[in-house]
Amino acid sequence: MSQIIMGYWNCESCGASDIEGLIDVCPSCGARKPAHIRYHRKGRNVVSAEQLKMAGIGEAECDGEHKEWVCAYCGYLNNYSDAECDSCGAPKEEAEQEYGDEPETKSDESVSVKAVTFAPQKKKRHIGKIIMASVLLLLLICLFPYKQMWTVTGFKWEREIIVEQMRVVQEKDWSVPSGGRVYKEASEIQSYAQQISHYEEVTVTKSREVIDHYETEYEYVDNGNGTFTENAYEVPVYRTEYYEEVEQKPVYISVPIYATMYYYEIDRWFDEKQYLTSGTDKNAYWDESYTLTKDQRDDKRRESYFVIYDKGESMEISFEEWNTYQEGDTYTVTTCLLGVVYNEKMAGSGN
Repeated sequence: MSQIIMGYWNCESCGASDIEGLIDVCPSCGARKPAHIRYHRKGRNVVSAEQLKMAGIGEAECDGEHKEWVCAYCGYLNNYSDAECDSCGAPKEEAEQEYGDEPETKSDESVSVKAVTFAPQKKKRHIGKIIMASVLLLLLICLFPYKQMWTVTGFKWEREIIVEQMRVVQEKDWSVPSGGRVYKEASEIQSYAQQISHYEEVTVTKSREVIDHYETEYEYVDNGNGTFTENAYEVPVYRTEYYEEVEQKPVYISVPIYATMYYYEIDRWFDEKQYLTSGTDKNAYWDESYTLTKDQRDDKRRESYFVIYDKGESMEISFEEWNTYQEGDTYTVTTCLLGVVYNEKMAGSGN
C-alpha cells in the first residue's frame, strides 16, 4: 500500500531547516524556495488529503511524473497544475526547467573544470616521456661503439677425445627397442583401475534455505512537489534448515591391469677413457696414442681455441679463424658496454 509522505527543505538565506515541502516561503525570513531546491525526508509524516488540497496539489500528481516547474523569468517553483507563475505571472509553456534539473553551467566555469580535469593527465604524460627518454638514453649508452687497439700476446687450446666402450646390458620395458634381444617375457601388472565393488548406505547431513518470516521494507520516490510516495513491500527472511538424508555410496576396489613385460639384452655405449691435450702455443693436436678394439669407438671429440690480448682479454673463436692469428698482430676492436662488436686486423701488423 502506498502513502504520501511529507518532504522538507532547508532555507539557504537564513539557515532554517526542515521546512515542510508544501510551504513555498521560509517562515523565518520570508525567502522563497530556490529553483535548485532538493527535498529530503524526516521520519514518516503522512500527508493528508486536506494538506494537499490547501497546497493546490491533487493526489494524482504525487506519482513522480508531475513535478514542480521553474519560472523562466523569476526562478520561482510552481505547482505542476499552475498555468501561470504565482510570483510574476509568466506562462508555464515558457518554462525550460522543472524540479530536479541541473542549472546550466557557465562557459568560463566549463573552461575552468576542463583545465582542472586534464591537468593531471598532462602531468602523467610528461612523466611518461621522461621515463621513455631515460630508457632510450641508457640503451644508446650501452650500444654506443668505441674503438680500442688490441695486440695478440698468446694462445690457448684444448682438445679431448673420449673413447667409448660397447657393453651388453640387461633392460626391461613394455616394448622392445631396436637392437634389443628378448630372453624372457612375463605378464605383469602395468597399472590399476578403480572398479565399484558394492554400495553402502550412509547418512548425510544437508542444508537448505527456507523462508522464516517476512519483513516490511519501504521505497521512497521523490514526487518533486514537496512530497514523497512511500511504497511498502514484503521481503522474505531466510533461515538455514538442516536435515538428514540416506544415500547409496559406492565402494571402490583397485583392479590390476596386466600387460607383457619384455626382458632383453641390448648393446649400449659407455664412456671408457679420456685423452686430453692442451697448450699455449699454435701446435694443437689430438692424443691418438691408443688402439681401438672392435667394440670401441672414438667418435666423441671436443675442442676449444682462445686468443689472448694485451688488455688481459681472451676470446674463444673457431679453429679456422684461430689459425689466421699470429702473436704480435694488432687489431682495431670495436666494442660497446655489451661486448665486442667487430675486430679488424691492422694492415702491416704481424706476419
